[in-house]
Amino acid sequence: MGKRLLLAGGGHGHVYVLKRLINEKMKDIEITLVSDSQTHLYSGMIAGYLEDIYDETKVTHHLKTLCHKAGVTFIEDHITKVDHHKKIVTGRHGDYPYDFLGMDLGSAGRQNPNFSSHLIHYVKPAKQIIKLKEKVSKHHYPTIAIVGGGASGMEIAFALRQTSPSSKILLFNREEKAITNFNIHSQTTALQQLGKRKIQYYAKTSIDKIEEDTLYTDKGSFTANLIICALGVTGVEVEFKGFRTDQNNFIQANSQLFIADQALALGDMIYIDKFPFITKAGVYAVHASPIYYHNLMNLVQSHNHFRHFDPPKDYLAILNTGGRTAILNHRNISHYGRIPFEIKNFIDQNFMQRKFKWRKETII
Repeated sequence: MGKRLLLAGGGHGHVYVLKRLINEKMKDIEITLVSDSQTHLYSGMIAGYLEDIYDETKVTHHLKTLCHKAGVTFIEDHITKVDHHKKIVTGRHGDYPYDFLGMDLGSAGRQNPNFSSHLIHYVKPAKQIIKLKEKVSKHHYPTIAIVGGGASGMEIAFALRQTSPSSKILLFNREEKAITNFNIHSQTTALQQLGKRKIQYYAKTSIDKIEEDTLYTDKGSFTANLIICALGVTGVEVEFKGFRTDQNNFIQANSQLFIADQALALGDMIYIDKFPFITKAGVYAVHASPIYYHNLMNLVQSHNHFRHFDPPKDYLAILNTGGRTAILNHRNISHYGRIPFEIKNFIDQNFMQRKFKWRKETII
């Protein structure tokens, strides 16, 4: 029996691994990927998908197909426990032993126990976006409330304004500033565009509770027919043993992306003490993927040649504002219009369609 490498989760990083393995198959290694979904929805294109710029085929990778091409066994199961002491991953339908482990489980949407209504729709995990699109495609909602004024909530608001032009859209942010990781010029432009699109924006507004169709805030009560919650992220609901986790169930990793002996991870599910500036953004998973793949392959082949992840402290960020327009933000640079959208579209399409040729240096 060959060595067993188990890939837990189907995020950005493992899509990268599978694409590399299509042309770089490893000998004497049994590789299995366990994911609760056969598809991976690319988060960078969610707003365009909601707006009908892209259909589902353009924003998803089919994990089962990629596994087949890469010679990897695909198992559809929801992971509930990872015990590194016993080297077993447990799902709802079985146990999966391993010799080496790679994890890319992402994050879970933060929820508020005071929000209790059948009208609430959370945006995490990503496959919830597909259900949200089905809702707004089939039904008209006179008033839509979006709770969470970060980039995710704002992009959803702009997208829904395009698909629901007659709906009243409310966007609530408990913070004073919107999209705080953007510079002041981009923040100002975003607020101006919300006004032009007649999206009602409520800054510094705390929502105490939600019951039925009513949102109770420190500025009064509001009613809505659909309530979308984008409250940020927390760790996935998985029991981890043999790893160091924080209070939110994120796993500590070093700069080589190791989380324990014989185990690596990347993406939202980890934190690196050396890099406190890293946010839970897909761009970091994309940047980390080549390092993760290199170190994982060298680990299973017993090569002691590992690379360090050096994340960018600032990066090009583009906020989709609907109607094939966007705000480009980088350091002190800010630009709004169609060109930023075309740049974003090019980057996203390239990520989705990217293929790899054999590169020998990968396994040195």
